[in-house]
Amino acid sequence: MDDKQKGPSIPLTEDWPLKYAMLFSWKFNKSKTIDNILERLKGYHFYIKINENLIVTASRQNSQVIFVLRRENEEGGSLLLIQTNKGRYSFNKIKDVGMNMYANKLGIKVEPSKLIPDETG
Repeated sequence: MDDKQKGPSIPLTEDWPLKYAMLFSWKFNKSKTIDNILERLKGYHFYIKINENLIVTASRQNSQVIFVLRRENEEGGSLLLIQTNKGRYSFNKIKDVGMNMYANKLGIKVEPSKLIPDETG
């Protein structure tokens, strides 16, 4: 783990593909539907709509950060953020700044629900 990394203990070696994974809960805000969220992503993020309730996105500028947005109920759902070992962001920058920017762009509200991993291997 380098000096800039603050967060869960992850065994970073050259062959370890993940730097961080964080799980958040989210709720609709300015966006009221998944289609509203997709409209707001256009031009800013690559995305794949897996089905009506599941979207995978990555930034056009830094694709080392991947977001998996899952709608679980009428109010919102869960959001998994994964940064590969090639990602340049610190744990705190992603958690405190990056997620707020992403949520604002998508028109959702985000709250941390659990930091991952509890275990690595």
